[in-house]
Amino acid sequence: MVFDGLLEGKTDEMAEFEQHARDWLTLLEKLGPRFTLETAGRTFSLLPETDPIPIDRFGDSPEDDFRRLLEQFVGAVGPGAGKRVFSTLRSMRYRPGEVVQALYAVGPDGTVQLHSEVAEAETTPPSQPVPPKQQLRRIAVGLAVGLLILAASSWFVDWKAVSAALFPTRATIAEEDLTVEAPHFAPFFEIGDVAVGEDGAHAIVLLQRTEAYPIDDATASAAVTAAGDSVSRRLAVEALVRGYVRLEVLGPGDTLLYTREARIAGLNEQESVILTVPLGSLPGVRKVSLLP
Repeated sequence: MVFDGLLEGKTDEMAEFEQHARDWLTLLEKLGPRFTLETAGRTFSLLPETDPIPIDRFGDSPEDDFRRLLEQFVGAVGPGAGKRVFSTLRSMRYRPGEVVQALYAVGPDGTVQLHSEVAEAETTPPSQPVPPKQQLRRIAVGLAVGLLILAASSWFVDWKAVSAALFPTRATIAEEDLTVEAPHFAPFFEIGDVAVGEDGAHAIVLLQRTEAYPIDDATASAAVTAAGDSVSRRLAVEALVRGYVRLEVLGPGDTLLYTREARIAGLNEQESVILTVPLGSLPGVRKVSLLP
């Protein structure tokens, strides 16, 4: 799949928008597409890298998956996004003997509209991957050369001091070691992708609402009725109506490191939102729990 074109616009809250946009880019990169954000004053531009990317991390309809992700980005612009954002972004997905071309336009209401068509094309099968044994051989040779250079230079370079200066110690956590849970909200939203920011100072969590999510008074009343005598379920509905949940960041043995409120009211208007969880330099972070 290949992307080209650009998306550009204006926002009155550049600092808040840029933070949201950076988090969005981190999540998007996990799926494969790589984009660059450029800002100047109140204006911004989103430009894709034009190298082909694999689509194995997308669902059955990569174009629609990307449309929904792009809608999150546009939503961060704020009220009136449909009149402030202009898009010429398009994608081309190649299949045997054909190409799926898609254009992503921003409508007056701020939604991203997908226009796609399939055309015949001469396509080339992807190159075969390098066999594992050959990969290991290349890695071994590279390591051997690197070790020889390091050994020779260690006579006159204090590599330990250089490493400490360039890469100061910071308490970080690998994405696969971080658990994010929200058992009380299971009927109302699901936890999607989880990423750790490049600086290791925050986690980025994608929340996706379900059909049961209370988006207005009628659906909220129905959710309260469905909760019955369950206190935890009623508290969950009340939290969603307020638009805030409680975050608990936990360490080893579920030791509480800190707690704070987080705003998720955006789920009232969007199918998904990005939640940023500050980690700072907290040691031993293992779990993030979302509670009423």
